[in-house]
Amino acid sequence: CDCGKSYHPGCCSLQSSQKLKKRSTWKCDDCRPPSAVRNEKSSKRTGGPKRGRRMIRPDEEEVTNDGDEYFPFKSGEFIVVKADLQEEFPPIWRVDGKTLLQKYEPFDQNGEKLYRNISTYSGWTPQNRNIYEKIPVQFIVQSRMETIVKFLRSEMVDPAEEQAFLEQSLNDTAKYQDNFEVYIQTLISQALDSNFLAEIFAEKDEYFLQNVEVIDAVTEERRVRLVTAVDWPKDCSIQSSVAT
Repeated sequence: CDCGKSYHPGCCSLQSSQKLKKRSTWKCDDCRPPSAVRNEKSSKRTGGPKRGRRMIRPDEEEVTNDGDEYFPFKSGEFIVVKADLQEEFPPIWRVDGKTLLQKYEPFDQNGEKLYRNISTYSGWTPQNRNIYEKIPVQFIVQSRMETIVKFLRSEMVDPAEEQAFLEQSLNDTAKYQDNFEVYIQTLISQALDSNFLAEIFAEKDEYFLQNVEVIDAVTEERRVRLVTAVDWPKDCSIQSSVAT
């Protein structure tokens, strides 16, 4: 080369011996100008996506992020077509994975209407998930051969009624927000100073005492409602747990 470097066959990659026969001189890496064709290939190679990488389509990414929304029912749960609820004894379905539903047909047993699984399946997709509604059932027989359940239709909750009940409950408790904040302050102060409650009772501090009494009264009223709403067993420890 003009710079004094020598060509060594076998280790110099810029010129092959065949090309050297056609040319009387050669240039090393530092002196030889870059090839436009080689740069163009290099830019093409680095410009596109790398080999071996799988490109994620937007729809696939959306399904991954919203999996719970697309499959709202768990395997083993029972559902019913909302339109079929107009029937007295509608067919019900059991979720079998994320794509199959097994049908349960009604039948009479000792004057009671029960449901038994049959060898009928239906496919379902995320697009039609809104036509189904989850239902409560009671297992009567569960074996390898058959499964018999009772559709507890009376225990179904109307979504509109549930939302109205939730809003009513929030409105009923919202008026105690300020009292509850002072109540929490009292508990924190007692945790930091074990003599705090004794001091406010001794000093008759109305700021704390009035708010504590309001929350205590509301809590006791809710406790009584809970205890009297259910016929608890005598040996049940729930009542004593609620009382504490």
